[in-house]
Amino acid sequence: MRSWGKKVIDDVEYDLTHLDSAVIDVSAKTEASVSFRVLVSYGHHCFARDVRTGDPDHHIFEVGSDRRCFCPVRAALSKELPRLVREASAGMAFFSEGRNMLIVDDVPGGPYAVFFNVEQAQQASLDVILFVASAYLKPELPDRLHAVPFTALIQKASNGHKPFRPTKTKAWKKKIAPELSGAILCENPLCIR
Repeated sequence: MRSWGKKVIDDVEYDLTHLDSAVIDVSAKTEASVSFRVLVSYGHHCFARDVRTGDPDHHIFEVGSDRRCFCPVRAALSKELPRLVREASAGMAFFSEGRNMLIVDDVPGGPYAVFFNVEQAQQASLDVILFVASAYLKPELPDRLHAVPFTALIQKASNGHKPFRPTKTKAWKKKIAPELSGAILCENPLCIR
């Protein structure tokens, strides 16, 4: 299980333990008695962005061969990720342009796009592995996306299947999370990448 611990950047401590791996239960919508054990883990793109010219060296770190720059905006927004993943079973999982799926939350400066992928677990005590690869503000996200119920996605993944992209699109629900409504977001448009 992964833990990002705490990071000190410019004499400010950022507690990233909310991004520690955790197991959650997701109930099937079709049968309330059917539940799936899902291991959720979070990647460093949830709190770090691309490196740019001029970034201070002490903000840059590497995970494997991937160099990233710590982003306080992403780190602040990431505090909501465990809640968003837990509450996802009540809504839709959207298809991204690539291989990832999305959970979307409407926040000031957003929407906040949570990119994740799922696969069947190989460990007997688990059904699904859910990896949140990245999460950041994505103001250019289309209002409508191809979607499947989150619980159907988890159920398919538990059987080793991938979801089919439907032909129709759905609007992602626009709501402002009360915890983020007063958040101070970076005014630099480069922070969203």
